Amino acid sequence: MRVLVTGSEGFLAARLIRALRADPRVTEIRGFDAAQGRDLRDRESVAAAAAGCARIYHLAFVTGARAMRDWAGALETNIAGTANLLAAAAREPQPPVFVFASAIAVYGPTPDGIVDDDTPATGAGPYAAAKRAVEILVADAARSGRVDARSIRLPTTLVRPARVEPTTAGFLSDLVVARAAGRDFAAHLPLDTPIAVAGVKRAIRALVTCGEAPGDAFGQERVAALPTIPANARSVAEACARAFGPRPGALVERVDPRVQALVATWPRQVRSARASALGLDPDETLDEIVRRYRDDPEGFQIP
Repeated sequence: MRVLVTGSEGFLAARLIRALRADPRVTEIRGFDAAQGRDLRDRESVAAAAAGCARIYHLAFVTGARAMRDWAGALETNIAGTANLLAAAAREPQPPVFVFASAIAVYGPTPDGIVDDDTPATGAGPYAAAKRAVEILVADAARSGRVDARSIRLPTTLVRPARVEPTTAGFLSDLVVARAAGRDFAAHLPLDTPIAVAGVKRAIRALVTCGEAPGDAFGQERVAALPTIPANARSVAEACARAFGPRPGALVERVDPRVQALVATWPRQVRSARASALGLDPDETLDEIVRRYRDDPEGFQIP
């Protein structure tokens, strides 16, 4: 079985590839990433990469600060690039399985911060809007019968060891890294601000499981969301203290009102009967996630 992974140089994709290599059915894994000089807007390049692939994992996406700085460029890559990929998949003789890594950012604010399979997706901004638009394209591709497509909405994933740009919810990973090294850390949200999270290992398992599951498990909209566990800066710091023991370095609040306003629109808990039926309910605690980072800082020990 040939597999294509877009965004293959990214954190989750690189670890997904490691997990896929353990599958004896996988005979070839093709990576496709801008860091390799490859561009989703290049139809011929995309078609060549997808040719003969029975499974496609689409993780390439312009996110966060980059999308804000270059809205037009992000739109071209995220929407037009995904359309190129879906079109290439639709031209294959046998409909390939297509897994899109969406995000819980597609949800807008709710009265209690709890979302499920029936919660409307009303998230705004270049990242959330593009994720939702691609989910719609994915569902339509599935309805066409030419692509066995589905989306999985992922939450903030802990722990990512290297951060290139300033982050929002990703600051929880930065916090773990700082506490492990005994460095001071300034949280740009109040320490008790709730954030829905999952561990790297479970996020990878969700992607793999979504590639294996039948398409009808994702409903008419072909989407499910990975259920989450609750976290905030204070609880993560406490888990770090239990995992690493006493460390120097202070944890302080340096609240950024812009980040605070954005995070206030995010879910604080995600429930999904569809994901539960696939065996993707939470099976980890913050302590386990932090200890896993302590023992495997690069997060490559997925199986």
